[in-house]
Amino acid sequence: MLRRSPMTTRSRTPRSPLLRRIQLDYAEEAKRAEAELAHLPQDRRVTRRGRPISGRKPTISLRIPADLLAWFKAQGKGYQTRIVEVLEHERQRTARHG
Repeated sequence: MLRRSPMTTRSRTPRSPLLRRIQLDYAEEAKRAEAELAHLPQDRRVTRRGRPISGRKPTISLRIPADLLAWFKAQGKGYQTRIVEVLEHERQRTARHG
């Protein structure tokens, strides 16, 4: 025996009073949450998790010799920053000497 769904096929309105109440509660909660967020700037409404996205440093893939990478890592945390500092120093040095 086939049972009918509690939702009608035309209006998608729940036939069950309990389902209708749940639907109304959800709609009211969504409106309440939107009203609470309305005073926040648009960019503050989304919570991002994880590492922040930097707009000024593109992500690249760089192949360097394993022993050179091991040397930078052996100096402790922040090896990527140190690599960038060495590259920046070289850029400035070559700019001065033409």
